[in-house]
Amino acid sequence: MVKGTEKKTVKIEGMHCASCVASVEKSLKKVPGVVTAVVNLATESASVEYQPERATGTDLKKAVENAGFRMVEAAVSAGEDPMARDDRRMKEARRKMILAWAVTIPIVIWMIPTCSLIICSWA
Repeated sequence: MVKGTEKKTVKIEGMHCASCVASVEKSLKKVPGVVTAVVNLATESASVEYQPERATGTDLKKAVENAGFRMVEAAVSAGEDPMARDDRRMKEARRKMILAWAVTIPIVIWMIPTCSLIICSWA
C-alpha cells in the first residue's frame, strides 16, 4: 500500500461477466487519486486503494454508476443477509419476466393469423 492512501472494499451489483469487471475497473482507475482498483466478479466486490485528499467515496460511487453498475456501501452490505439479497433479486427477476411475457403474448397472438395466411398461401 502506498503511503498516504486508504483501501476500501465495496460491493458492486449488476456485474455478469468479465467485460463488466473490466468496465468497472477502467472507470474506477480514471478517478483522480485512485492508485489501484481490483474488481472481483465472484464476490461482486471492488478493492480500491486511493488518496483520500484527492478522491472520496462519492467519487468512487459516481465512477461505478457511470459504468452502469450499483455500488453498495460496506456498512449496508455487511448487515444484509445474503439469502435476503438473493430473494430480493429473484423477486425482481420474476417481476421483469412477467412483464416481458405480458408484452410478448399479445404480440404473438396478433401474429398467428398473419402467419397462418402466409403458410396457407404457399400451399
